[in-house]
Amino acid sequence: MVTCPGCSGKGEIVRGVKVKKKVAKSYPSFVAPGPDPLGDQGRSHLIVDDDEELCYLVGNWKIYQHIKRHRYSTDDIVTSWIACEEGKRLGYTTPLMLDMGCGIGSILLLNAWQFMDAKIIGIEAQTERYRAALRSVEYNIGAFGSEQSRVLVVNEDLRSISEAVKGFCDGHSGFDIVTGSPPYFPPTGQGVNPGDFETTGCLFELRGGVEEYCKAAARYLRRPSIAVTAIKSEPAGSHCGSSSSSNC
Repeated sequence: MVTCPGCSGKGEIVRGVKVKKKVAKSYPSFVAPGPDPLGDQGRSHLIVDDDEELCYLVGNWKIYQHIKRHRYSTDDIVTSWIACEEGKRLGYTTPLMLDMGCGIGSILLLNAWQFMDAKIIGIEAQTERYRAALRSVEYNIGAFGSEQSRVLVVNEDLRSISEAVKGFCDGHSGFDIVTGSPPYFPPTGQGVNPGDFETTGCLFELRGGVEEYCKAAARYLRRPSIAVTAIKSEPAGSHCGSSSSSNC
């Protein structure tokens, strides 16, 4: 019998070890494309806390991330890139976009960076991650309602019909592009519990998985439109009912 080196056979990882902040590397000859972020603008709530980092996301735009909790990943980058490339291929220049389960705002901001004139809304159920997304949006392009910002974040569950989302696309039949990176694992039986609720909700289907994302996307998509989501590789047929049952 082999004991798991990550949890020592306890079934969960205790994040009690102090993690040092990374030192940012410098590349003087590299000039990042795209616009500069607005920065913290002297606002106290945008100052980086001791337990978080302000990390580069795309171009010169940055994102707030907790040092010990779930952070943005390649899944987010690939999801946004595919969605936006398909949007450009279809001729969109100012699409109306929805990011489901937007977390700390990684896909949300990647979409906003690729479509500089798009209007975008993100839905996030976890309050702490919702607040982090608000701060990252404000740091880069300003709080929603300001002259510069065109990105709104709402603290809601994507499984419910959102009046905020419906109001955001008022006058339109739905969204042109919908993105999302759902959790991969069922609540029990697979994976190791990360030890904190915020990270657990990003990895385990506590509020449903890709099926719920497909159903939510079907409610809000206009026709024709694009929906892109990242899912864990499964045997054929594992998620075959999700798209057909929701007409997504």
